[in-house]
Amino acid sequence: SSGINAEYGRYALELYTQVLAIRANAVKAAANGATRRMLDLFNYWTDLDKLHKFVHIRKSILNSIKHLVGNESGRKSLMKCDGISILYATAKQSDEMKQEIQRNCSSHTSSDFKLRVTVNTQDIFKKTDTTNPNGKAIDNL
Repeated sequence: SSGINAEYGRYALELYTQVLAIRANAVKAAANGATRRMLDLFNYWTDLDKLHKFVHIRKSILNSIKHLVGNESGRKSLMKCDGISILYATAKQSDEMKQEIQRNCSSHTSSDFKLRVTVNTQDIFKKTDTTNPNGKAIDNL
């Protein structure tokens, strides 16, 4: 049920992003406080989605924010609600998590992940003669 609701939310956000792609709509939305609401929504989803199952929703929110701040009034509203700090803190958290994943993965040696397969190349390229239903010989690899 939550997956279905998340999909509806995703579609709504994508539609909202398309509406904001029109400059006049983005200016009106920024003037009405949409930048702050989108930042709050982004923070909510970032805190909620620790397993990164709904990255597409966060991406849609960021795309909406991108359209909102694509004009002067949107940039002013971003500065007014301290949006740069919010986005920076989120990016920093993501970078720290990425570094921790890399540290955890680097503890394994590369030989742990190698798949070893021995194949006789003569068997691969050995030609066999077969006949098709018409009685003619076919050369297969």
